[in-house]
Amino acid sequence: MPGALWLGAIALLGPTASRSMASLGELEAVARLRKLADTPDLVSRLNYSVSAEFRERGAAAACEVWEAAGIDIRRGTLAQLLVGYCHSIGSEAGTPSAKDTVRLLHQVVPVTW
Repeated sequence: MPGALWLGAIALLGPTASRSMASLGELEAVARLRKLADTPDLVSRLNYSVSAEFRERGAAAACEVWEAAGIDIRRGTLAQLLVGYCHSIGSEAGTPSAKDTVRLLHQVVPVTW
């Protein structure tokens, strides 16, 4: 049975991973996510891999990828997903700029490479 971290991740994946990617069809979007997952940073790798699985094969397949990662990587990925979610929805003050989002990511997400 998936743990609490997965429940948080799936709540964030729904509105973020399923968003359209500028001028890309669904197959191209999944291919782009898989290409982005080819990184030495384990947190970003898990984020992109889980997002690609979620888009292509659904939550159960994404959960398998999630559960195969170590706990510290899952925690970092959840933080990364949360920052991405905040960037995408914003608040009454607007959405964070790309620069502010990157700054926040650097402050809350561990670098794993």
